[in-house]
Amino acid sequence: PLNILVAEDDELNQKLLVKILGKLGYTEVKTASDGDEALNALKGSRATETPINVIFMDMQMPNLDGCSASRVIREDPQ
Repeated sequence: PLNILVAEDDELNQKLLVKILGKLGYTEVKTASDGDEALNALKGSRATETPINVIFMDMQMPNLDGCSASRVIREDPQ
């Protein structure tokens, strides 16, 4: 089983993707509404030793967009 994070600021799109993933058997999907929340969720998952395996990242979000958040994730040595 994969640990999945959906980073999407549009609530309808977020719910739709979670529902699609649920139909594929992924019932424990984490969500984030912006890049900052996505980074915090990723750090939290590392702290609990349940790393996130897949991130569905929206590119245009408030606070920290998906491109910037992805850049931070890639630069992180962990």
